[in-house]
Amino acid sequence: MGQGAGYRPAGPSRTAGQAVIREAATIVDSRLASAEDVDTAVKMGMGLRFPAWGPLEHVDTVGLELCLSVQENVLPSLFNEAHPPPVLRHMLAEGSSGAKAGKGFYDWTARSHGDLVAERDEARTACWRPSWRVGGILPSISTAAAPAHTVRCTFIALP
Repeated sequence: MGQGAGYRPAGPSRTAGQAVIREAATIVDSRLASAEDVDTAVKMGMGLRFPAWGPLEHVDTVGLELCLSVQENVLPSLFNEAHPPPVLRHMLAEGSSGAKAGKGFYDWTARSHGDLVAERDEARTACWRPSWRVGGILPSISTAAAPAHTVRCTFIALP
C-alpha cells in the first residue's frame, strides 16, 4: 500500500485500536467511568464481537440507519484532537508508566500483570485459531462460572 492521500503511519488495526485507547483514557480522565469499568465494557461489548466480525460487518448487521443515529449522538462528545489525551502525559510525569512501574490506570502492586498476560494468551489460543470459521464453526465466548476478568471460549457448530 502506497502513501497516497489516505496514508496513515499504522495499519487499520493499530489505527482503530489507538482510537479506542484514546477514548478510553479520556473517559477515565473525565471520571465518566473507572479504568476497570471501561475495560469491562469493551471486553463484554465490542470485544466479544470482534472474533466473529469486524466493526463494518457490525454496522451492516445492525443497519446503517442505527449506526448513523448513534454516531450523530455520540461523535460530538468524543475526544477528537490530533494529539494524545493529556492524561497520558500527566500520568507519565507522575511516574505512572504502567505495569513496569507498578502503577498506570491500575495499581499493579495489587494485581498480577503476569496473570493478565497469561489470560490473554489463553484466550488467543482458544479463540484465535486460523480455522475458527471453517465448516460453520464459530467461537462461543462466555464468562459464566468463570473468575472475574476470565473469558472462556468453546466452539459451537452453526446450523
